[in-house]
Parts: sequence; C-alpha cells; structure tokens
Amino acid sequence: MVDLTPSELIGAKRYFAPVKSWLDSWAYGTPSVYPLVIVGDSGVGKTTVARAYAQAAGFDIIESHADADRDVKHFKKVFSEARMPTFFGEPRCLIVEDASAITKSGWRTFDQVIKAKAFPLIIIAENETEVAWQYRKSGLTHEIPQPQPADLIQLLNSICPDAEGQVSRIRWIAENASSWRTAKFLLQTTPPDWEDDSVQAGDRTRTGFNEITAILRGEHPIERGISSHPLGVLQAADWNCAPPDHVIEAMRLHSLAWAVEGLSSVSMAYLSTLRAGTQDKPPFRKRDIRGSVRRV
Repeated sequence: MVDLTPSELIGAKRYFAPVKSWLDSWAYGTPSVYPLVIVGDSGVGKTTVARAYAQAAGFDIIESHADADRDVKHFKKVFSEARMPTFFGEPRCLIVEDASAITKSGWRTFDQVIKAKAFPLIIIAENETEVAWQYRKSGLTHEIPQPQPADLIQLLNSICPDAEGQVSRIRWIAENASSWRTAKFLLQTTPPDWEDDSVQAGDRTRTGFNEITAILRGEHPIERGISSHPLGVLQAADWNCAPPDHVIEAMRLHSLAWAVEGLSSVSMAYLSTLRAGTQDKPPFRKRDIRGSVRRV
C-alpha cells in the first residue's frame, strides 16, 4: 500500500475531519471517546484515510488483517506491541481491519484494551453492526461515504496517461464506479474506447441503521424490501418525530400482520413510506446517555 498524505486525499475534507480530530486529540491526552470505528463500503478509502491522518499525527502504525490467524494469541501480541513506543520513541496506533472476520473469542480480548485506552485503536468495518455495541458504545463511529463522480474523475485524470483523449471513457467509469478501488480496476481492465450505455450504476445496498436512515430520508426503494426489524424502523421514526398518524398506522399494520395472512408484505411496504426530517439513532436502553435528548 502506498501511503498518502492528508493533502493528497481527494474529496471533501469534511468527510475526514472526525478522523483527523480524533487522532490529533491524543496530543492533549486520552480522548473521552474510544475506540474510533470507521465504516463504509469496500474500496471507499477507510484504511487509506486512517493511515494518512495517523502518520500525520506522528504515530507509527500497526495493522491487523483478516489474512492473519487472528486468535486470542494474535490480538494479545498486537496489543502488547501497540502499547510500546518504537525505538525512536514514536507512539503507536493500531488499525484493526475486517471487523467481520474477528471471532467471538478474539473480540473478548478487546475488553481490557478499550477500558485502558492505552493507545489509539481504529477498527475498520463495512457496517457498524460488525462491531458489537459493547465495543462501540463509548467510541466514535464515522462513515466514509462513496466518492462522488467529480472526485473519481479527478483521480482518474491523475493516473490515466492519456486522460485528455479519453474524456468519455473516464466519465463513464466515474458514473458507474461505486468506489475508488472499482474506478482504478475499471481503468486498468477496460479498453481505451470502452463505453457501455446499457450498464447503469447500481444503488447502494444498505443494512442496519444505514437502511433505516435511507427509509426516513426517502432514499430506500419500496420494491427492495426491508431487512431491518420492523420495530427498529418504528422506533427510529417515532424518535425522529415522523408524523404520528403514519407511525400509528405502521404499528397497527405490523400488529395485524401476525394474524392476517398476506398482510406482512403490505406492512413492510408501508414502513418504507415513513419519513422524518432527522435520522438520529434512538438511545440504547437508557434515555440519559450522551446524545439522547429527544427532538420535539
């Protein structure tokens, strides 16, 4: 992996600001939120952003990947290394990749590390649900979004040797690629004159609270269905002050769906029509935790 500096990252800096702020805060002591969980689709640059700002903040980087034998012994070893500065006195930052590939026994080794907050710990995941609530409830979860076509064009122009002669091809790749990695692969594997109008960029597949957020924003197609639990959608809609009559009707349909055959699909379709001006996550059990002041 070729490391980039923060100034070389393409895209709106607001997407990276939370990562920068969290890493820079270690210069003034241990941050109150720990660990940092970075989520986003494959290839959007989660690790690239983490490495760029960790190195800029003066940290030596240790990484844990899914290709390693990540048992309890492995994590105890990398945690021990992360606690020790380098020979030149540089503090270390641990980046744990592929959260979905960590076993339950492996996750249990994180308990004491998260309590101690002895070194910067960054966990990389495609979705926040890959990291158990007990490990992210005290931390900061930040999503790196998919790149915009204009940003992909900027990247492709910088790496294509004949960018001026391939404007249409570069535009096609930018409009159809869902990530930086996909754009690079398409540039490397398609012929110079490639352009296929029959191929359309696919809609992003959302899961967990990302799916619920898309529903409340009106960005989730009804025909796609809902994978989230109906009560999760109802709770989020009510918390964000969706129209009460809509929430009540959705709740009524959900209750009747248990007894009336064929009503379940109607109930789920109606849930897809719920809308709210905000998309805040409801508090977990307790209503007095950080950020759980209800909007009225």
